[in-house]
Amino acid sequence: MSITTFNDLLLQISRFVTITSKETLEDHEREEVQRTRPRVCLSPAIALDDVEESARHMIVTDMYTTSAMQATKESVMKTLAATNANKAPLSNVYAPPKMITLPHLLKLPYVSPEWRMDSMSFDARQLRTDFDRTEAFWLDHNSTCGECKDTAARKARQNLLTPC
Repeated sequence: MSITTFNDLLLQISRFVTITSKETLEDHEREEVQRTRPRVCLSPAIALDDVEESARHMIVTDMYTTSAMQATKESVMKTLAATNANKAPLSNVYAPPKMITLPHLLKLPYVSPEWRMDSMSFDARQLRTDFDRTEAFWLDHNSTCGECKDTAARKARQNLLTPC
């Protein structure tokens, strides 16, 4: 079905059917549901379907709010009322800043030159690269087995026979 035929179909349907707003449809459905369902009563023995929307909202929020939550809301409201009543006016003139100096905390302790040289020589000896201990062990390892000695001798002879 192409778009034009679909639009034509919608125009034909709209001539015969009057489309109402979504709110009125929901209200009619709600009234039907409230009329036909079993009555729901809260503890004050009030049928919730017979009460206006604002009163029903107030009853439901009051019944399903715990006493701790009610106390919290009341204390917050009292605190807000007290802080708004006792609010001090702010001055437009600001106080000048007070400079803080800490000379005794910023002075470094004295270290003798001998100690500095010891720490510098120690620091210079530290290795600062990627180091694989296993690789270093096997590269520096002097083997004592017969096969390794034969291989080393053969390589030495090859190096002697190879012209530079």
